[in-house]
Amino acid sequence: MTDLTLEHIKHFAEEIGPRGSCTEAERKGHEYCRKVLGELKYDVHWEEFRAPLSAWQPFALATGIVLGATLISLIDGIGPLAAAALTLIAIVSFFLHATHRDNPLLWFLPAGESQNVWVKAESKKEPKRTVVIDAHVDTHRTAWAMSGKGPFTFLQVLTTVGPVAMVALLVVFVMRIFGASPVLETISLALAAIVLITFVFVLLPDLTKFVPGANDNASGAATVLDFAARLKKKPLENTEVFLLLSGSEEVGAFGARAFVAAHPELTDVDYLVVDNIGGKDTLAHYILDETLVMPVKSDPGLLALAREVADQNGDVQAQPKNLRGAYTNMTPISMAGRRGIAFVNYRPSDGMIPDWHQQTDTVDRLDLDILTGTQDYIWEIVEALDKQA
Repeated sequence: MTDLTLEHIKHFAEEIGPRGSCTEAERKGHEYCRKVLGELKYDVHWEEFRAPLSAWQPFALATGIVLGATLISLIDGIGPLAAAALTLIAIVSFFLHATHRDNPLLWFLPAGESQNVWVKAESKKEPKRTVVIDAHVDTHRTAWAMSGKGPFTFLQVLTTVGPVAMVALLVVFVMRIFGASPVLETISLALAAIVLITFVFVLLPDLTKFVPGANDNASGAATVLDFAARLKKKPLENTEVFLLLSGSEEVGAFGARAFVAAHPELTDVDYLVVDNIGGKDTLAHYILDETLVMPVKSDPGLLALAREVADQNGDVQAQPKNLRGAYTNMTPISMAGRRGIAFVNYRPSDGMIPDWHQQTDTVDRLDLDILTGTQDYIWEIVEALDKQA
């Protein structure tokens, strides 16, 4: 890690501060990236796109629709049929959103302007390989669910039980179309109580402030800027590198989605996602798969290379990780058919990211030695890809 890396992190987390998705502060973060890359004499590209303002609102809307449908189901006659139709729409939309696909929920929720900034570092020779290194600039709101192992486990359980209760309600509503039953009404109210808990839970984060995001993800954004400086001084032999500073990751990885949609020419390339790599008491991890609803797997070739480099680098001790109940930009990248892998640092003691989506995610909480070691590990993978080319 260079002195400039720490300077970048301080600029993101302290001078700009919390950088909520689609906010003016996020835009200032990207303007800073554009300035730094421009001073390195890169041809800087700025691409705007629209994204929702919250990661939680779509799920709140879906569960709210189901709660409303429960009340409608109590109306004699057409009530159960209308409730079943509304619940089916909510469930389908819920799962589409959880799998990073367009869905009707987004039609009714506020959105804003976000942006991606990217440059291309040329190779010394005619390129035989292309690599994209991505890190997001935006930060999340304060979320109790990520404050520790217990709360995060509760989130994982609730995000499983809540959707199951919604599906069970749909079944009950369909059964009530063919005949009223006090027992079915009682069951529907019990299931609705579970949905209500989920509804309240996903409403709460939007009542909190955005976090400074020194680790999540100024550490990743500063790393991409650091790699840009390295590549300007010493380009790779056979590999061109796209350096991407993406937006709106915290509301559903919309920056990564926008980038892969805007660049069909970058299909047969390798994507490396850098996220949260400077936390205290952590080890570097390469992500095997990411699961919100269905597992999205990292590219087997990139996984094999990450494992090989980890075996050769005993100082970093990088480990494999199955990411459950969360995602990185790797999910929409891999779902779009690209070869992707993500690198995130976790505490071995509890499998958590330190200060994850908390107001304590500040510069003084970083471990600069761990950050440096993880940067070097990722850079060794980039160099290994170049040698393969």
